[in-house]
Amino acid sequence: MNNQVNGKQLSNEEFMRQITELVEQRGSTSNVESPTVKEYFEQWLDTTRSTVKQTTYDGYAIHLRTHIIPKLGDVMLNELTISKIQNFLNEKKEAGLGTRSLKYIKTTLSVGLNHAIRQELIKTNPAQHVKVPSTQQKTEAKYWTTEEINKFLIKAQTTRHYALYYTALTTGLRRGELLALTWDRVDLQKGILKIDTNLVATSTGAKMETPKSQSSNRYVSLTKDIIKVLKSHKKKQKKEKSGYQEDLDLVFCKKNGEMLAPGSISDHFKKLVAKLCKENKEFTRITFHELRHTFATHALESGVDYKNLQKLLGHSTISITMDIYSHVTAKMTQDTVDKLSKMTSAYTA
Repeated sequence: MNNQVNGKQLSNEEFMRQITELVEQRGSTSNVESPTVKEYFEQWLDTTRSTVKQTTYDGYAIHLRTHIIPKLGDVMLNELTISKIQNFLNEKKEAGLGTRSLKYIKTTLSVGLNHAIRQELIKTNPAQHVKVPSTQQKTEAKYWTTEEINKFLIKAQTTRHYALYYTALTTGLRRGELLALTWDRVDLQKGILKIDTNLVATSTGAKMETPKSQSSNRYVSLTKDIIKVLKSHKKKQKKEKSGYQEDLDLVFCKKNGEMLAPGSISDHFKKLVAKLCKENKEFTRITFHELRHTFATHALESGVDYKNLQKLLGHSTISITMDIYSHVTAKMTQDTVDKLSKMTSAYTA
């Protein structure tokens, strides 16, 4: 196996030499053959820079520098035990970290320790046997009613992002999938678009990446209404192209043709929703990602089954879809029971 540092191939021997140098520089008289967690993981982080996606590297770096190294950094790598990691995660839970963050931290530890096994620095991976502590009960995803969707679209119609919001609400595409979409992936004649790229925010700026899972690569059918909106959007965009610095063929972009930053779209959406909430206190305040939940909820209520919804959303397994939208099933079940009750109520004594 080869490691890489700053894009250069680094052999196992070179990796171990650098680890040994770090240990010797520390000048420890006890357990001198083992690096500390800090020494090992900082070196390991360098080796991952050019072997993983930028977003993955950023995640590793944040978890290590913010959580793992400050607490476990002085522990000798070969003395890192299941109980030490378990106590560490339990403390992080008590400090208010959510289940999702705790899972990512455990994953970072586990991936790094697997590499340490291959380097023969340790024999087993203690992180694999640690249980991520559960936090507060999972909150139900929020979504808009049909009335709220219409009110939002009326408000959004005066903005340059109307077509983006309309497409999000009627396809369930992720934010990054929408912002990475190019016209060569859209067939307005056949009414279909291809999803195979994702725009992500990284520490070095917005970047195009391939989706995390194969299931995210998919074709999405378009309704006549979406096609109409996109055709209108394309005509307006054509008038702006003379001012483009570079034509990236993006469906949704800045006035100068550049990529839209994911955060800027979320901020624009947040401000629009805030205006609607100010006008009507009963209006549901949701995030941009919850446009996806809105689409999925209405799809299920319209009779789309979970298997087809899984394909539409690009989930890797049907269990993910069912877990996220279990509240819809519960509501539909209750509605069915209520309807049956009304049917038979006349015959009760």
